[in-house]
Amino acid sequence: MQAQSPGTAAGSNDESLSLLRMLNPEILADPNSFYRALHAYEPVHWDPYMHAWVVTSYPEVVTVLTTCA
Repeated sequence: MQAQSPGTAAGSNDESLSLLRMLNPEILADPNSFYRALHAYEPVHWDPYMHAWVVTSYPEVVTVLTTCA
């Protein structure tokens, strides 16, 4: 499943899903569209550019916080 964000296709590759894109002025202007696209495509996502997991779904965040605590 691919979700569209304004002007870009989220999910087309790992770079389009990277949180490094938050530095782009177009994303900074409307970060919620980026977050919605990331959540719709992959709520738990490995960001190879940040070398980190990105968790955008509330149930998964709760699981991570209660399991790892």
